[in-house]
Amino acid sequence: MHNARALEEFAKNRLRGIPVLGFACILRVRRNAEIISEGMDFDGKILHAAIYLHNLGMEQALKYNQDAIATSMALAKKLMLNNNFTQSEIDRVLHCISEAHLNGKPKTAEAKILHDAKMLDECGASGILNDCYALAQRKKTSPQIASHFASKASLLKGAFFTQSGKELSGGSIALYVEFAKSLEKEIL
Repeated sequence: MHNARALEEFAKNRLRGIPVLGFACILRVRRNAEIISEGMDFDGKILHAAIYLHNLGMEQALKYNQDAIATSMALAKKLMLNNNFTQSEIDRVLHCISEAHLNGKPKTAEAKILHDAKMLDECGASGILNDCYALAQRKKTSPQIASHFASKASLLKGAFFTQSGKELSGGSIALYVEFAKSLEKEIL
């Protein structure tokens, strides 16, 4: 299997150029995943790789207006092919990455943990900051920004797959919903 430390260093170097959505985001997601996964049966090596690879394409996606998930998957696949991952491991990690978004439908324990860990990050204060940064990078208008937050707020409550994720998300979702409502009142 892969060298865990080398994977972490690769992600850190790859995400150096984005202050909010970069490596700090990965560390928050990792912390959330550690909490969520407590007592669950999962493959730690797959989850570790998915955590560190799920956001690899963010800087490139923002710079070139690409799909962040597809870009992250392509970069992750290339890295895994060159670093002793079996095809089965690659497929499992890519499933985690492909479903680690608001509308994701994770099927494996590792994918559910990553998904919920990422959703916890996205619905908290750092997630609001991340969304603002990404929307500004994509030069969205004020009404588009307000619409983004309102739409996402309406979906967050049903976005969790693990019991721990559901339990931990309440306060963060309330914060996100309140922010979305306030923004909508002020902008529109």
